[in-house]
Amino acid sequence: GWQSLDIGSMVELPAMDRGKLHGVIRWIGQSGDNNSIMFAGVELDDPVTTGTNGLWQGKQRFTCVEGRAVFPRLDQCQPDGRFGPSETKAVSNGDRPSDHRVATTPVGAGDSEKERALRKLKASDVRVTGDIIAHLPQKMEEFGQIGRWRALVERLGYSGSDIRALVSPEAVDLGASLLTVLWHWTENKAATFGQLGHALCDIRSDDIAFTLLVPALDKASAQIAPKGIASNSQSSRHSQNGVEESQPLPGAYPPAPRVMVGRNKGIQGHYNSCYMDSTLFAMFAHSLAFDGALHKVMHTETGAAEGVQKHLLENIVNPLRAKGFVSSKHIMSLRHEFDRLGDVKGLTDAEKDPEEFLNLMWQTILKADPFLKLKAPQHDDSTYIYQLFVQPDGDKKVATVQELLERSFSESELTLREAPSVLVLQMPRFGRQFKPFDKIIPSLTLDITNLLTEGSRQCGLCGQAASITCHSCRKELNSSRANDDGKRAAGRVRNRSLLQGNGSHANYCDVCSKQVHRHRTRRGHKPQRI
Repeated sequence: GWQSLDIGSMVELPAMDRGKLHGVIRWIGQSGDNNSIMFAGVELDDPVTTGTNGLWQGKQRFTCVEGRAVFPRLDQCQPDGRFGPSETKAVSNGDRPSDHRVATTPVGAGDSEKERALRKLKASDVRVTGDIIAHLPQKMEEFGQIGRWRALVERLGYSGSDIRALVSPEAVDLGASLLTVLWHWTENKAATFGQLGHALCDIRSDDIAFTLLVPALDKASAQIAPKGIASNSQSSRHSQNGVEESQPLPGAYPPAPRVMVGRNKGIQGHYNSCYMDSTLFAMFAHSLAFDGALHKVMHTETGAAEGVQKHLLENIVNPLRAKGFVSSKHIMSLRHEFDRLGDVKGLTDAEKDPEEFLNLMWQTILKADPFLKLKAPQHDDSTYIYQLFVQPDGDKKVATVQELLERSFSESELTLREAPSVLVLQMPRFGRQFKPFDKIIPSLTLDITNLLTEGSRQCGLCGQAASITCHSCRKELNSSRANDDGKRAAGRVRNRSLLQGNGSHANYCDVCSKQVHRHRTRRGHKPQRI
């Protein structure tokens, strides 16, 4: 009856004109008018004219497609009669699909291709790969069955309390909720194609099993060595903390589609590896910016670079994106390879700066082209990482990345010869003890217009197109900001007043440049044409 219903329960509702409505409970609560009656927010399989997008009594109770949300009294809901008790018990951690519900009748000549394929699928003990899990919610949504996720995970061995422990009460996306439970299933249980195929067929989702799992099983089976040759790599492997380690995942995976929260998420740390763990996570978890180096065709005499490239892609980047977790074992293997191939020692046990292993990886091993092409007064330079160097700024304790980038280029008299495809910045530091700023605020968007050698710039005084830049004015402005303690003569401050509109830039149109450099203290400056 309705007393056993909970969030995530599959239910049916009476409907005057169409028999019964079916859906899943997404919210349970009380009305603002009557606190003694419990109501249910139900996301229907099909939209109705009186449905909403989850809005009820002026509040967004949950989010769904417009027309699919209704809010009946909880006692009007009944368990979905289409899904009776399972013909078999839920698959447990140690069960094999072949222990139950494998076809017991001979395959007859009258069986269709789909039936034969599904029989083979249900009998498979090949482990499910991360890309299948990532695509399952989308496939269920295509078939209009995403609301059946509760029934699916129950048949994989998850009770209502298990689901509540894994899925946040604030979760509004059924697809994300399904992914959360399925990632847990693949990481903590013997997740096989057979088990998932059984579960999908049990909830009458044969079409999804046939279109998604059958082709994937054929592909996975072709990559597995015959029995007798297969090594332990085909069996379940666990790291020291009991988390199941992922097998190598070849190919290309999209960035992780969800926020990684909870235990055993991210890259597992071990023995001063934080410098590498955090950098690799930032580079690859949610970004494709650096993937070119992973898929670059390489030909080296020893094959060492190809090995590093393959290990980084298949054992670190792809598992991070597909399953949300990378074991410390794979990071340590990468550290040993870097230590063996490069001249930077201590990469396996000592604290290091990210720039040390990044330069080694990009320049020495993967032979990537430098991302930054810099122009200095005396020569041009190319690099992978730009270290921000700025002079101490008096009592200033907080700075933005945009401000530090502009100041560093200005004080070093640098410009960018071209806009970089990737910009990797290392924050300023002066040893372990002294930090130039208490806080550095990230700038989500960086404007490099004024840093480009050939870029169009704006006069900092009148706003017209700039035609002249002056490095001496930049130094004067930055020096004045750093040393101005409020005790200088008013005349000195007025002397700098013309520079204040420029930020860290000293870019002028012809008229404003003449006015600025007319002052006696700037007659020795050497302005340059942009």
